[in-house]
Amino acid sequence: MKVELETGKHEKVKKAEPLFPGQFGRIRDVAEAPDGSVYFLTNNRDGRGEAQAEDDKIVRLIPATQ
Repeated sequence: MKVELETGKHEKVKKAEPLFPGQFGRIRDVAEAPDGSVYFLTNNRDGRGEAQAEDDKIVRLIPATQ
């Protein structure tokens, strides 16, 4: 989710928009690496049934060079 906060009011959300809708499922944690890449953890297994190959992942996003 990309969130834009109101200027000077960190508790007020001005705008929110989903990132990667329908692509990764539930994103549970996000971290930035020293090289500027971003890692996020998905958690899609809900405890019901057998684990599937696409349930939980660690995804790395590499920033585009300018």
